[in-house]
Amino acid sequence: MKSILYAICILFLCGCATLRQNSKKPVHPQVQLVYKEADGMKLALNGTVRDQSQEVIVHAILRLTNHVDVTLIAQTNPDGYFQFSDFPEGTYTLYVEATEYEPIQIDDWQFSKGSTVAATITLKRYEMQ
Repeated sequence: MKSILYAICILFLCGCATLRQNSKKPVHPQVQLVYKEADGMKLALNGTVRDQSQEVIVHAILRLTNHVDVTLIAQTNPDGYFQFSDFPEGTYTLYVEATEYEPIQIDDWQFSKGSTVAATITLKRYEMQ
């Protein structure tokens, strides 16, 4: 009986460790992510920027930097879409700003080769005082 209980505990602990390794923690409360397997070793981040009513935000500026040697800048198109592609894996900070909206900053975002991240970023309008 002890050996069965021991085996169940080991299986449970192994399962929890696997879940922790495969789960992606939220990077920011205003960002929803979908991780996809990419072809080969490509690395990409794309998605849309919206406001709280889900309207797209046109001309939002996004800056992705690793604080060493990579700084990429993108601007949303008329559909609120942006894209960064083929950048080196590593740890990045993403800044997102748009006129009339509170900017957001996402620190310590880990990117690994072989995946595409699709993000929906929601910005809050500045509150009128």
